[in-house]
Amino acid sequence: MGQVAFDTLQASEELETAGISREQARAISLVVRKSHEVADVATKADIAEVKRDIADVRKDMDARFEKTDAQIADVRKDIDARFEKNEAQMQ
Repeated sequence: MGQVAFDTLQASEELETAGISREQARAISLVVRKSHEVADVATKADIAEVKRDIADVRKDMDARFEKTDAQIADVRKDIDARFEKNEAQMQ
């Protein structure tokens, strides 16, 4: 999975602007960055890739189903022909 970008400097500056001390702001920013590093988060690119993979699998399945349907139709024709032949021989 992709990494989520997190700008610790910007976060620290925003926290300092909000009135938190520099040391606390830095510590908070580092903790948040570390949580992003260990989090198993899917990015939009990850999701798009999975969607492409699913679409490829669907296309493959559709092609296989069409082939299977054609094979079944061939088997039915063969069975029908054999029954007709057997019926003709029995008469």
